[in-house]
Amino acid sequence: MLFYEESFWDWLSVLVVIMLYAAYGSNLHPDRLRERVPSACLRGSAVLEGWGLRFEKRSPDGSSKCSVVPSSEILHVAVYEMLPAEKPILDQFEHAGIGYVEQEIHVPGFGTCFWYVAHESHVDPHLRPYGWYKELVLVGCGHHQFPSDYVERIRQVPHIEDPDVQRHEKWMSLVNHIQHSSL
Repeated sequence: MLFYEESFWDWLSVLVVIMLYAAYGSNLHPDRLRERVPSACLRGSAVLEGWGLRFEKRSPDGSSKCSVVPSSEILHVAVYEMLPAEKPILDQFEHAGIGYVEQEIHVPGFGTCFWYVAHESHVDPHLRPYGWYKELVLVGCGHHQFPSDYVERIRQVPHIEDPDVQRHEKWMSLVNHIQHSSL
């Protein structure tokens, strides 16, 4: 009977449509992404050649958020599967169509994924990320054990303090939870 049950679930999983999302910024850590998209399931991580990480996407909160640009660098991403029904929720969090544009990217070992890239009208290299935002990116990098030189480049990005104390405390609480739960 166990063989039948396993075969049934393998067969059923083929019928469930999923999407693959390539995360590179504050959505790197599974806890952060699942807070937004409950169906998100980590499939693994990958390296993309020819892409660089930047903190220059203008956010409605006045700070910068991550985006990617074609470059001679490498970019580390986490690949998640998620249900298509939850994509509009992620679109809303990411301000898709306002500041980010959804694109497809081929991720080695995973195939076609979607991700969000800053629209040129929302790029400002003079803006800085809030400290809590950069910390969310760093805990995601740590979770995936990205190389130390990659993490150090992110750590060196100048940041500013969030004037909204409640928002700062909310996100730093998540950062602290993630850090303590992974010890």
